[in-house]
Amino acid sequence: QVKRLASWASEKISQLFKALRDKLKQWFDDFKEWALDMIEKARRWVVDQLEKLRGWLHEKVEKYLGRFPAVARVFHGAIDAGIDFTQATVNATAEGLKKTVTWVVDGIAKAVDTALALVEGVAQLALWGICNAVVLGVNVVVLLVDQDIEALIELIRDLPEPAVLGPLW
Repeated sequence: QVKRLASWASEKISQLFKALRDKLKQWFDDFKEWALDMIEKARRWVVDQLEKLRGWLHEKVEKYLGRFPAVARVFHGAIDAGIDFTQATVNATAEGLKKTVTWVVDGIAKAVDTALALVEGVAQLALWGICNAVVLGVNVVVLLVDQDIEALIELIRDLPEPAVLGPLW
């Protein structure tokens, strides 16, 4: 009866921790998706601003140097090279940031999942330790009631030695 109850409780503990771990995994995945989306939006905004700057600079070159086509071409080329380089740097930085965010969030999620697995293991261990103690207690009471002292002594001798305390005698 006690072991059946402990098995039921063990299953409920497993279900509880699975639900908790699944919920936290979903939360971390949602957070990661949001963070990556924010990085992408920021990247697109910066690239768009750089394109606007490119257009504005080209207009100024045409306005002030349009009468000197050879000089204007040099400035247009320098503007395009500078903006292209800056956009490539922004894109590479955004990709690196995305990889870093993914690595950090996945790492934290794994650490939390591992910690929950450890807590679940401790809870299961405690449950089964209590169950075994109750069964042992019932057996001792039965042996005392039956006045079977020899069987009680044998039961005590068969107990495992506590790892921390060493031998019982």
